[in-house]
Amino acid sequence: MLLSKALELIVNKNRHGGGPASTESTMIHVLHVVNAFDVGGMENGLVNVINYSRQTTFQHSVCSLTTEGKMKERVVPDVNYYALNKVGVERFLFVKMRTLLKKSKPDVVHIRGWGPFFDTIVSTMFLPRAPKVIFSFHGMSYGEYISPKKFSDVIKENLLWRVNQIMTLNTSMSQYLCSRYHIRKDSIKIIGNGVDAAIFSPYTPNQIAIAELKRALGIRKDDFVIGTVGRLEQIKNMKFLINACSGLKEKIPGVKLLIVGEGTEQKDLSQMCRELHLEKHVIFTGKQDDMYKMYRLMNIYVQSSLYEGFSNTILEAMASGLPVVCTNVGGNQDLVIHGENGYLFEVDNYHEFANHLNRLYENVEVRHTFSVKSRQLVEESWTIDRMAKNYEAMYSALCGQELSSISA
Repeated sequence: MLLSKALELIVNKNRHGGGPASTESTMIHVLHVVNAFDVGGMENGLVNVINYSRQTTFQHSVCSLTTEGKMKERVVPDVNYYALNKVGVERFLFVKMRTLLKKSKPDVVHIRGWGPFFDTIVSTMFLPRAPKVIFSFHGMSYGEYISPKKFSDVIKENLLWRVNQIMTLNTSMSQYLCSRYHIRKDSIKIIGNGVDAAIFSPYTPNQIAIAELKRALGIRKDDFVIGTVGRLEQIKNMKFLINACSGLKEKIPGVKLLIVGEGTEQKDLSQMCRELHLEKHVIFTGKQDDMYKMYRLMNIYVQSSLYEGFSNTILEAMASGLPVVCTNVGGNQDLVIHGENGYLFEVDNYHEFANHLNRLYENVEVRHTFSVKSRQLVEESWTIDRMAKNYEAMYSALCGQELSSISA
């Protein structure tokens, strides 16, 4: 608490000195701060928030601590981008951030993840008119997943109470924040992700294009395709799926494991396939732009992650009408209802995983029932319009404007 007391006078002055924004219906400028605007689940969610917000009410800007990133190409026009070009550790990065905040004058600063948290919080302390500050927790890296509580947690805990709103994506993530950083449950707002159910759909308008894609990837008509989408990193535990495929090919004729994505484990995973003689059973597609087509190649969506915050890919698979078999971690249980639209299994439990897949392979009726339920759950609870309106309501409430949300 020494750090907390030392900064208290400065923070209280800035946190309350600016006062709420005018209650008149004016444009609300939201500056989103990210570590890097590259491909990832959190970044995908940010793109959706910007693209589906009302452009007549909200002005969005993006600040990346590093470079602008690839996701810029997917955002609607008239969005300002700022890159602070951070290289390694910069002790005075918050000075750059403060200069940017003075120049851009946002009404709301939305800090997305721990990467930009410290520098952004410190930069707001010395502004004559501090914007409203939101911190949103989107999940853990592999390093955070395996490491015990460190000194950095103490700093985070002392700085978290200085933001105007803490938010996260589901109940399990809220519980994690409460237990690790001693935050009151009622101070955390939960807004789940959403998916564009028109783009990700079980209805395939161009069957010829999908058939050609299957041929190009070596997928035959009678193959049974289990697919996964994600970064090829340790936290995603892709090695489990490859090992599992080695056993499944003895029980499920024509089984193919489709892995969509790229990452640092690409070389190791490819070598693993060669050692297990799975070259004809495992397909690496790399990064894909038209993701909706990838889901149309699959019979079942699988995920073996050690940890998940809120999985956009599971949501996309559900919208595409796929049964889901995934690990019982993080927010997966908020999306997959065991025995209704898919199955949950414990991390690295091959016996459970294989049993679930065999059951779905052998029972077409169950697959169809799960498929219909996946789509239904998305349409009822996880549409992108619902998500965008809930973000709009949060931003408006912080600025003192009236705007109703669909759900908390």
